[in-house]
Amino acid sequence: MRGFTGQVFPIDKPGNYEDSDLSKTRPELVSAADILNTYARNKFGKGLKVNGGWRSAAHNAEVNGTKTSHHLSGHALDIDASSLSEAELADLQAFAKQIGLNADGDNMYHDKGTGYHMHITLPEGYYLKSVDLGNGKFLTP
Repeated sequence: MRGFTGQVFPIDKPGNYEDSDLSKTRPELVSAADILNTYARNKFGKGLKVNGGWRSAAHNAEVNGTKTSHHLSGHALDIDASSLSEAELADLQAFAKQIGLNADGDNMYHDKGTGYHMHITLPEGYYLKSVDLGNGKFLTP
């Protein structure tokens, strides 16, 4: 997968994943998913899995997506974070907001269409932010 360390990979949900190589999903968002996965692995010892990115209008309707879904333009990814505890998920969501995800106010964890999942967005005009990791180290996307 473009830009990935190899740790994030699609869940094999037949019929629920169109953009399997994420080539139709915004590259910065793909990088953000990799950053979140690395954060979760380093902090909690648990990984994440991408289970949805860009969608066609027909598939979006099949999964009850909204007509204005960021998935239609490749500006959203759905991530399975079910391995995380509630506290770990809250920590990961706070970190995701810190790096600039869902800055448009989109709900980051929801049960819309395909069951509970983490829904990250980076719409056009929004960009990832550098984060101070402490000890003089910065994460720069």
